[in-house]
Amino acid sequence: MSTPVAGRSYYDVWCMARWGACAAVSVALSGCMTLGDYEPPPGPPPEAVTSAPLPELAVPKPVPKPAARKPPRPPRPEPEVARRQPAPVDLKQLIGLNQTAVRRLLGTPRRVRTDHLSLSWIYEAPGCSVRVVFYPSLDNASFHVLKFAGFGGDGAPLDTPGACVSRILVARDNAH
Repeated sequence: MSTPVAGRSYYDVWCMARWGACAAVSVALSGCMTLGDYEPPPGPPPEAVTSAPLPELAVPKPVPKPAARKPPRPPRPEPEVARRQPAPVDLKQLIGLNQTAVRRLLGTPRRVRTDHLSLSWIYEAPGCSVRVVFYPSLDNASFHVLKFAGFGGDGAPLDTPGACVSRILVARDNAH
């Protein structure tokens, strides 16, 4: 950023100084030669220049390069009509598992609820839900599954929550 000097910036002062120097040089050089000092070289006078039309030069037109074409995309595979059914999970095998093992089998829970000593993971599917309840282990201070329960869409307990677990796994696999 330039700083004003006597109302003008350094750039303005520099431009004016450059212009003045150019003017002084042109005045000094203009006095070096006058037209009266010129003598034509000896020999025949130069021929009169006639204005003949110049031949037109053929300028080649640029040839556009063909655009590089991308290879055609392969057709998308048709979506599977029927998704594979996941292997059935017997909820009794969850008893004694830690949180990592349950997450590996059932996925991430929809909700997590903590009570005084327990931790509940709630998995939901259309029309039902399953609650897996963890309690702390006194041996290594980690949580392990102690019980589970299945509930219908109306909140009534399910006698066989295995069908609900299958729906939860199908919903989880279809979400990915």
